[in-house]
Amino acid sequence: MRLKRLLLCKTQQYFMPTIDRGDTVQTKRFAFYFTNTSYVVLYLFIASVLNLMSNIPLAAVINCVAAAILLINLLSTKIVGNTKISFVISVITMIIDLFLHQALSEQITLNNYIWLPLFPLILARYVSTKQNIYFTGFLISMVIGARILSPYIPIEWHYMLSPELTLRGDLIALVLFIIFNLAIGDSLNKLEQRAHKVLDSKVKENAHLISILTHDISNQVTVINLACNKLRKQFQETVFCSPLEKIKKRTYNIERLINGVRLSQQAMDSDFTLSRVSLIDLLEAISIEFEKLHGKSNINLIFDYDQSFDYYVAADKNLLLKSAISPMLNTTIGLFKHIEAIEEVTISLKISNKRIKMIISSSALSIFSSPMLSSVNAVSLHEKEAVLAVVVAKKIIEKFGGNVEICPARTSDENCAILFSFPKKGMIS
Repeated sequence: MRLKRLLLCKTQQYFMPTIDRGDTVQTKRFAFYFTNTSYVVLYLFIASVLNLMSNIPLAAVINCVAAAILLINLLSTKIVGNTKISFVISVITMIIDLFLHQALSEQITLNNYIWLPLFPLILARYVSTKQNIYFTGFLISMVIGARILSPYIPIEWHYMLSPELTLRGDLIALVLFIIFNLAIGDSLNKLEQRAHKVLDSKVKENAHLISILTHDISNQVTVINLACNKLRKQFQETVFCSPLEKIKKRTYNIERLINGVRLSQQAMDSDFTLSRVSLIDLLEAISIEFEKLHGKSNINLIFDYDQSFDYYVAADKNLLLKSAISPMLNTTIGLFKHIEAIEEVTISLKISNKRIKMIISSSALSIFSSPMLSSVNAVSLHEKEAVLAVVVAKKIIEKFGGNVEICPARTSDENCAILFSFPKKGMIS
């Protein structure tokens, strides 16, 4: 690693275009370009030696010319001032080299074709997806064209490798291809690990900021409430009582939201233990809680599931019930404002080949008219609490390998729904 950095610093002084020191993207791009060019030139040099040993001077000349072009292109990168252009020139040079070898050879060898997928893979770092698709099509047409034009090339002598050399070349190409893919896989794995570390640090940082923010706001709200209580004692006239009641109501709403955010943050950060949880037992606990809180309301809670199935999932029962499903159900019920008619909230259980699903559907969930949570226009306190409940439930269910989806109504007779899905493969026996 130190040798690589030292080599990059030295080559940067001579080859690299003048860029800002803080431009790490350009620096990494040049390092990638320089490393690939070095490997290709080394490969062409070895191939030229093998061509001469196999008495194929024309193939050796082609490889030497290609290596010279690549070296000149590398040296001229500083003059061009753009590594992207230099890299494209290098790739085109390699394609022409491959085209000539394929056109002048009397046989199709694996060691020629096995490297074709690497060009689109490497070039994806420098061009857009659309451009890479066009380039891949161009690459395929070049190879096909080489095979079609091969008999018509005005050269009397077409070289042919012996079966022994062909087999040896194919085996070497396979080994190099495996090593290259292992290196690419390792690089992608390290890149993913670094991305996870960055995301985890951002999540912890955001959680810390949220904790500080809610604490500071809560302190200010407490001061406002104390001031309102003192004013109420000093002024008993109706003129002053009405504005004070509005202030008290708004501060109560703020406290309620802050408390909801705190509980949600605690739920998402809490540790959990997976166990075998029956969703039917969970529905019984929900039914008991519903009778205590909303038994005298005009809301009917309906359960819909097939009693012949056992709906077992791998989850933390306490976290799943108290921090995901119950808050979602309570906020759904809270969306019914001043209702006089009888309303219904349906909880359904369904089972498929790979998933076990719990669906909460109700006309109150009409604010979720889009499957995109970011497009929900929450205005009232209950609507904001419903959105927060969905976000928290999604984070918690994802800990168990599941997911939460918003299912908007497709027809006027259908209700919007919140879908909790769990993997069947996650069940604990």
